[in-house]
Amino acid sequence: MKRRMDAIRRVAETYEVEVSELTSGKRTQDIAWARQVAMYVLRRKLELPYKTIGQLLGGRDHSTVFHGVRRISGEMASCPDIRKSIQELMNGLEA
Repeated sequence: MKRRMDAIRRVAETYEVEVSELTSGKRTQDIAWARQVAMYVLRRKLELPYKTIGQLLGGRDHSTVFHGVRRISGEMASCPDIRKSIQELMNGLEA
């Protein structure tokens, strides 16, 4: 559980949002982006199920998490700067 919260905190710090905003219903562009990055990190780095990630991030549905992970994957594939920043974020987390 500590690794999960550490990952969420790290994403919040990186994108300058509060952890509470990542788990809230707010859908502003900056918060939605950070939330989707958190979904991606939790899925790829910690290999958590979509349902678990959804529960950690405010009770979201597994399909919402699936969409978020796919969106970030797509952005990483098309933008080297985004790929680099997210990979650096993930490398900074414990394995």
